[in-house]
Amino acid sequence: MFWTDLLGFSPRNPDLYELAMCHKSVRRLVDGKQYTNERLEFLGDAVLNAVFADILLRKFPDRQEGFLTRTRSKIVCRATLNELAMRLGIDKRIKKAAYVDRNLENLYGNAFEALIGAIYLDYDYEHCKQFIWKLIRQKRINLDKMAYAEVDFKSRLLEWGQKEQQQIQFEQISELLVEKTNRHTFLYRVTLNGQTVAEAKGTTKREAQQTAAAFALKKICSSQSATKYHIQKHSKNSVT
Repeated sequence: MFWTDLLGFSPRNPDLYELAMCHKSVRRLVDGKQYTNERLEFLGDAVLNAVFADILLRKFPDRQEGFLTRTRSKIVCRATLNELAMRLGIDKRIKKAAYVDRNLENLYGNAFEALIGAIYLDYDYEHCKQFIWKLIRQKRINLDKMAYAEVDFKSRLLEWGQKEQQQIQFEQISELLVEKTNRHTFLYRVTLNGQTVAEAKGTTKREAQQTAAAFALKKICSSQSATKYHIQKHSKNSVT
């Protein structure tokens, strides 16, 4: 009943949802193979980003790419997903080894992403979007509040660079005066160890930098997830 009440529809393959709650510290045996929720998490991350891109385009038809990117980044960040998972009771469903601290960073948010991956495999993309819309209608996710909440993506990116000992730099590429509006447009790039990872425009330097930082964070997170997935895929203990 838990999954049916939470999702708004009945799971066709309950094992997928139980697997989504299976932390990497424990493994679920299925058909003689050992599984964790990490591959579902990888899939769910991609689906979740697509769903919110879809929803935000419809919710804010007049807003530009930078606003949409920053809003989506605020919604799918780990802090937001961790909090959402706990509100939904997902934290009580997670299976983990006794030595794993329940306060472990990303534990709940990762399980939420894995749940989205399970819905996608059990049903399809539309059911994932239906589930997210249900959470929005229930005000579990407040799009307006998230859209206009102030988040300093530049500081987050610089903190990540310091923690990982990676060199992050912001460079202004151009400044143009748009004659029709008499407003300036700034173009900034973000480099990681000298390599360009993101570029973005804004009507102020801060807006351009914040949007470029949001793009960069998303690209870095996606790259790290893909690398983790690649390693797991070729590990003898991973799902094949």
